Amino acid sequence: MRVYKFVQCAGWAWVSICLVVFIFGAVISGLGAPQWLPLPWSDVDDFVENSDGDIYVGLGFYHRVLRYDATGRFVASYQAPGPKGTHLAADLKGQVYHLSYGKNPQLTVLSRSWQPVAVLTRHSNNTDWRLDAKGEPVPVDSWCAVPVVDRAANPGEYIFSRNTRRKSFVCMDNSTLVLKGNHLERTIADGRVTAVYSSPWFLQPFAFPWPMLSGWILGAFLAYVECRRKRLSQLLGGKSMARLLALDIVLTVSLVTVVGTLWFCGLIFGIDLNNNYFPTGSSWRWVVGAFLVAWFFSGPVVAIRLLKGMQKWIAARASTQAS
Repeated sequence: MRVYKFVQCAGWAWVSICLVVFIFGAVISGLGAPQWLPLPWSDVDDFVENSDGDIYVGLGFYHRVLRYDATGRFVASYQAPGPKGTHLAADLKGQVYHLSYGKNPQLTVLSRSWQPVAVLTRHSNNTDWRLDAKGEPVPVDSWCAVPVVDRAANPGEYIFSRNTRRKSFVCMDNSTLVLKGNHLERTIADGRVTAVYSSPWFLQPFAFPWPMLSGWILGAFLAYVECRRKRLSQLLGGKSMARLLALDIVLTVSLVTVVGTLWFCGLIFGIDLNNNYFPTGSSWRWVVGAFLVAWFFSGPVVAIRLLKGMQKWIAARASTQAS
């Protein structure tokens, strides 16, 4: 029982920390933070290197952009301009471009020290941005995503496009920045890693969505276990319930894992089928769409019915043991 109490206290402590960090992130996103304050790499939207070798990393969760020098040393944290999103680009003049999406997309041209040089707005999200012959950003209305450059842009090249997400960025010295989880690695031609960019080690456990998302899952799990423990205690009348409680937990985790995996895979398969195999206007798209809606709502219903059936079986065993 002491072990259970210790695990329960430790679990709720982690849940509380996750909740505080989540609230802290919302406050920073709305009110801002000092430039000297490093932050966990939560929801990395984009990353670029300017012509001076400084690295800029956009964090969607905090709506801020972190700046590092070429060696990986933290330089500053800047508030992202615009209402939503932290998408970045750079050019050979050392300027950094920030694009925020929303009802009125806004492109901001910034100096090396994150001072606004120009602000451009559009009234449509169906807009790409490229550099004209003079190296100035201009909007291009488009209904499909176009490839953007994965390095500092030259005049005539696209710097932003809808529905494109950067996977790597080629630096001025021909090394490559690659996003690996919650950190960036700078690799050279032979594959060696020459620098790593990330939040300080003591902030890494507080990155969102992972591992901070574990707090919400753990909180729901602890609440369920406590509820089942009280129920089994009533059924057994104070007798030992360690084995039945352990069996209850194992069966619950197994059922939720299996049903959740099948539910998620079915959704992914249906979405992929609709997007890649059936042309627009095909009647099959409506059939698959109806299946996806039914599948979406049936998954939780099936999980709840199975859990209730399992709980009745556990209750029957508890009643037999009590008698």
